[in-house]
Amino acid sequence: MVEALFQAYFIDGQNIGDHGVLASVASASGLDEETVRAYLASGEDAEAIRAEDAEARAVGINGVPCFIFNGRHALPGAQSPEVFYQLFDLAREEAQPVT
Repeated sequence: MVEALFQAYFIDGQNIGDHGVLASVASASGLDEETVRAYLASGEDAEAIRAEDAEARAVGINGVPCFIFNGRHALPGAQSPEVFYQLFDLAREEAQPVT
């Protein structure tokens, strides 16, 4: 489904915010189109999704990819391995008990 959404948006230029487009992409990915249409129309989970979005923005996520370390450090965008190593080291240090 993720690959199909990427294809629809980035390659085909479709508006994946449109419920009809989403239902069509879901159907092509093997999901039941009518079930998807009903789910999207229901607004079910909308509040939970908005809460997750707000939480992500509160910790500095404003694009993808974004990696969160120890629930405290956000690393946005594509980064070199060296940058990841630095955050791995920081996360490991934070996780060790203070003696």
